[in-house]
Amino acid sequence: MYNNLKIPFLDRRSTTNFNNFSNSELEQRLQESERIKNELEIRMRRLHEDLNAKCQDEKILNSKLYELERKNVVLATENKEAQRKYELELENRRTFERNLDEVQRLLDNERQVKNQMGVTNREWTDKLISLERQLNETNEKLKIELDSNIRLKKQHQDIQKNCTQLERSYNDIHEKYQELIAIKLKFEKDIINQQANFEQEKTAKYMALDKIQELEG
Repeated sequence: MYNNLKIPFLDRRSTTNFNNFSNSELEQRLQESERIKNELEIRMRRLHEDLNAKCQDEKILNSKLYELERKNVVLATENKEAQRKYELELENRRTFERNLDEVQRLLDNERQVKNQMGVTNREWTDKLISLERQLNETNEKLKIELDSNIRLKKQHQDIQKNCTQLERSYNDIHEKYQELIAIKLKFEKDIINQQANFEQEKTAKYMALDKIQELEG
């Protein structure tokens, strides 16, 4: 932003030797030095203002990065827990499916035996009713497990989606943060250079003043 500015500094010889200048030339050099010094002060002040603004931006981005990192830890924990629950529910569903198959097999066998033997006693009938009830209960439990599986799978997918979005946001902000740091370092370097130029102009001014006083004396 400021690197391309060309400042008409005093001839470098003027900072070390004014013996060849007349009083009027020294006055002119002094005015030019004062003008340059004032211009440098303005530019340094603007650089400091820009640097302060970038420091504030850095604080804001740092805060955002910290918050994103915190959310990432929370989401990672939630994702791990959701994955664990999903796998547990999946195993429960498989268990219920096996139980359902077993109850269905027992019921089919009992019905087949009953039909083949023509058994109609109360005990056998109660056994069939019990197996049918068990089959219905297992079906209901399996339905609940399936619903739970679907819910947990969606929850897990949502968390993974949030993790992806969070990672994208973090990368974007981190990139902006790196760019900001580079700009901030450039401003700091510019301030150092401008400060050196400012001190040089002050030295030239004081030397010119001393020479004027010497000539007037």
